[in-house]
Amino acid sequence: MVNGVVFPQNSVSVTVDDEGKVVGYNLQWDDTLTFPAPGKTITAQQAEEQFKKQAAPELQYILPYNAKNITVPMITYQMNPFTLDAVSGEVVLPNGSKQAGQPQWIPVSDKPLAEPPSAPLKLTKEQAVERAVSLLPIPKEAKLENAAYRENTDPASGRPPRCGSRSGRRGTAAVKDLAFRRP
Repeated sequence: MVNGVVFPQNSVSVTVDDEGKVVGYNLQWDDTLTFPAPGKTITAQQAEEQFKKQAAPELQYILPYNAKNITVPMITYQMNPFTLDAVSGEVVLPNGSKQAGQPQWIPVSDKPLAEPPSAPLKLTKEQAVERAVSLLPIPKEAKLENAAYRENTDPASGRPPRCGSRSGRRGTAAVKDLAFRRP
């Protein structure tokens, strides 16, 4: 607790076995932080109203992660996580930025742009950018901001995932994520 407010990032956890012996501990504490006084904050009721107002659930199909014997996608409501600034009541995203001015994700298409490859393409960053630009309506002035490569498989089947995702991508055994930003 700091100024009567919980600060979960500073914590101590202790693991005790069935005989009462301490078998492990973890100390995560930062004494260098300076905390502002809480000051005047919105009420819990105002925060509840703001959460209800700002919540944006989206209808999505999902295959639950590590689900046993579930092979049919479930229809669910999901929403992006956010917190509220306790003083202003504004939405704060997990990275600490305010929601205002954040780009909205817009699907490029409601249909697959191409058939997924039957095997990983093992593209270089340059080849992935070239392919993305040829398949997607990326504005000419957009600049590549990030590129990442990962391989994945569906834990239930051991095969590459074949379902759509929130971003509209279709899963494959190897994925090169590219992020473009307009200047």
